[in-house]
Amino acid sequence: EASEKEKTKNVEAPTINDVFEKWMTLEIERKRVHPQQVREMFNRDVIPIIGDRKIESIESDDIDALLDRIRLRKVTRIPVYIYNLLQQMFRFAKSRKLLIRENIFHDYKRPDDDNYERDVKVLDDGDIRVLWYEFDNWTFRDREKANSINKFTPIALRILLLTGLHVQEINKAKWSDIDLEEGIWHIPSINRKVRVEYSICISDLCK
Repeated sequence: EASEKEKTKNVEAPTINDVFEKWMTLEIERKRVHPQQVREMFNRDVIPIIGDRKIESIESDDIDALLDRIRLRKVTRIPVYIYNLLQQMFRFAKSRKLLIRENIFHDYKRPDDDNYERDVKVLDDGDIRVLWYEFDNWTFRDREKANSINKFTPIALRILLLTGLHVQEINKAKWSDIDLEEGIWHIPSINRKVRVEYSICISDLCK
């Protein structure tokens, strides 16, 4: 009898693709500035592999295999993003009773966590010093590439180094967001991936 109930539950359970579409509509598209980026990542790396599977049938081994498959492309950050997004989606499924069994992410630790980040270059003081002065000396053999570099790009990159802001937060900034006298830069929620506004202090060098 218990076995029959289990079979019925699995038949009625939504697929990963079903849960993904509900999650996109009810969460991601409402709260993210660029929800299309999430859809593109899932359409490329998740849906073709486990999209037709029932969410109740997914085990930690399936997540391991999915992330390992992505890592074969020699990308560093994408497996981490996919892991985090899947974790959010499963939490959503559990809260909406789309997932009856225990959420596998409760006890699941991302495999080989250090390996995902080992190829990320962390700049030391010397690297930053060289990079800072090289911004003004960029030369390109490819004329089209050279023409595509905006004259303000070196300034924007320096601001990135000085503030730690995301690229889109700088690209979308307006002068009305910045108080040079007080040294405060306000970042509106609409300029962020997560729609929460905040402010940072800016140094004299950044001004």
